Amino acid sequence: MPLGFVEPPPYVPQSHNDLSAEDAAYIDKVLVLPPDIAELDRGVFHWDIDDWEKMDAKSRIDNSGFDRVFEVAGMKWQLWIYPQGLSEKDFISFRVRSLTAREKPQDWQVCAYTLLVVANQHDSASYTRSSCRCRISNSSPDTDYKTFLTRNELEKRQKCKDRPLLENNRFRIIFYVRIADDPTGVLWHDYRGYNSLKQTGYIGLATLDTCRYLNPLLEVLLHIKPLRDAVSKVGRAEFDTQHMLALALSEIFTNILSGMPPISAIKVLNTLEALDIKPPANTELDSFTGQILQNITSSLRTIVPESNIDSLIGGKIRKTSQRLQTSKSSSSIFRHFRGPDMVVTESALNPINLNIMGFSNVKQSLRDFVSHRVVSRTNHQLFKSSKENDWTERIEIVELPSVLFMCLKRFDQASASSSPTKLDTEFAYDESLDMAEFAPEIGGSNVPTRYTLYGACVHHGAASQGYHFCILRPTVDDKWFAFDDDIIIPLLRRHAFDDYKAVDYACSFGVAARQRKMYEAKRFSNAYMLIYVRDSELKHILGQDDNTTRSAQSGSMPKN
Repeated sequence: MPLGFVEPPPYVPQSHNDLSAEDAAYIDKVLVLPPDIAELDRGVFHWDIDDWEKMDAKSRIDNSGFDRVFEVAGMKWQLWIYPQGLSEKDFISFRVRSLTAREKPQDWQVCAYTLLVVANQHDSASYTRSSCRCRISNSSPDTDYKTFLTRNELEKRQKCKDRPLLENNRFRIIFYVRIADDPTGVLWHDYRGYNSLKQTGYIGLATLDTCRYLNPLLEVLLHIKPLRDAVSKVGRAEFDTQHMLALALSEIFTNILSGMPPISAIKVLNTLEALDIKPPANTELDSFTGQILQNITSSLRTIVPESNIDSLIGGKIRKTSQRLQTSKSSSSIFRHFRGPDMVVTESALNPINLNIMGFSNVKQSLRDFVSHRVVSRTNHQLFKSSKENDWTERIEIVELPSVLFMCLKRFDQASASSSPTKLDTEFAYDESLDMAEFAPEIGGSNVPTRYTLYGACVHHGAASQGYHFCILRPTVDDKWFAFDDDIIIPLLRRHAFDDYKAVDYACSFGVAARQRKMYEAKRFSNAYMLIYVRDSELKHILGQDDNTTRSAQSGSMPKN
């Protein structure tokens, strides 16, 4: 038998509406729901075709279809068979229609996992089947199986059993359905006519290819409440070149929060170019993020001093660099740590650039970040002119900010002439992170060192292509969303931590390719930036969820 083979259960007469034990067991094996999706109802319908030749002959004359109406899983259904196909005559097609949906209001929807089986009447092990995950609604009550099987396949012996589906002019059609609860409102959605504001209360940024790398970062910054409040005051400050970026952010944030249709981030992009901050390749996302944060910090520090922007998104590290004299013994290099050739500098902690090659999680990479290392002088700008061969560098975290930005070095380029590469190795991150181990100077003080994951920026595709999106928890409530330009999708918590299978949540239809890619981009293998917020300041930085009482019809913006 082929891998994954599961025989349909023995035939149960269609006059019996209750599920047999065999039918129930088959539904459990084949129509498997994700672990966090509850079942609302289930059902099965059997239809015996006892004179296929007569049915086929009539269809050849008038291209007619044949149907049965039945009621299972608390809904009324209509099952059609088209011997001449719906679009191609070489195929036998089927259509499943929810008659209940056509009687419901326009906004009524239900998530249905359906399975259609065509089997030999006398041997259920000879069969073919097709399943579909979809949302049934008043506007989309039908599920079509246009190319279910060819006419030749009906009479052909099956691989799993040496008997054809059609035998003695007869075969059987079995329809299984499992109705699923939908905790997000977008389970198996095809996203045709999808309204992010109505569904989630949030407005995104318009899709623009030149801003694909910028939109996720802007969404991350937007939902940091103290930063958003500080940026909103820039428009009232005296304008000069230094504040161009903060002013552009203020305008775009105001547009998003006012409930206006999504706009592109082109104004921010133009401002960056005026500031000589060039659009980055994927290999330069870490330095690009650093330039953005540095510019915002410098601007708000001057014109909104009460924002304490350095404490919010800055932080501080101390870097100690020291030249080493040539030594034959590698074990003796640490004897030269003291002397006049030591240089100590301080700079902002954010973003923390973490190596992920050779490491499996954030803590391992952070240990590498603060480790004492010896590096060749040819890679160090400070000592390139020196005669010594090596230098040492050590980074110490002196001040921890309220928000941590961690850029994962997932992209690399060996030389200017080579193609960039993407490291898609699995790199795990936890929801909670204690920084005390990596900042011993702070760990012994009363400064809180525990953080909670606020979001992650994710890249889908090859190193030089693909697209970017972010997954965020915009408030202290455990409600996650994917921000994919102007499409914002509610997520389950497991979607943020890779505890899911993409196929379980995506629509079976050949639509919503963009959203399908979002699910397929596993976070541990594609995340390139992580954002953590200090536990003691979660409510201050993210705020409470005020979306629960909003009216979807009013289109009002959440006060997040």
